[in-house]
Amino acid sequence: MEDYALGDFDGDAGFSLSLSDTQGRFEDLPYVKGGSTINVHCKQLDKYVEENGCIPDFILMDVEHAEGRVLRGMFNTIETKRPLMVIETHEPEAIEETWVELEKHQYELATIPGLRIVASADKVNYGHYLAAHRSYFEQKLP
Repeated sequence: MEDYALGDFDGDAGFSLSLSDTQGRFEDLPYVKGGSTINVHCKQLDKYVEENGCIPDFILMDVEHAEGRVLRGMFNTIETKRPLMVIETHEPEAIEETWVELEKHQYELATIPGLRIVASADKVNYGHYLAAHRSYFEQKLP
């Protein structure tokens, strides 16, 4: 178990317990409960991979509205290793940010279940989606 949050920078960040003790998030994101902020160390996944040599093949991402910033912090990992990801998406602003980051790497989102490729960010709702490089879908889907 690691004692830091993933994000798009290395350093300290304010982190809120949010609306419940199981849904922590960066303090500048939506649905933060006042008076419940703690300081946490934040790290980019790229830095973690560099330091530990652990290269992820699969990532399950449930980061409470911080999907875009976590994706920015794993730019090199996505670009060079192309891990499969299941991403829980949230509100429209976070979805748009996620979409933009995935497009930079030629990643597509597909529905779970069904694996239907989503055509645009405005078709993404709250929920879980498979994210993979376009070549993955070209090989796997009819």
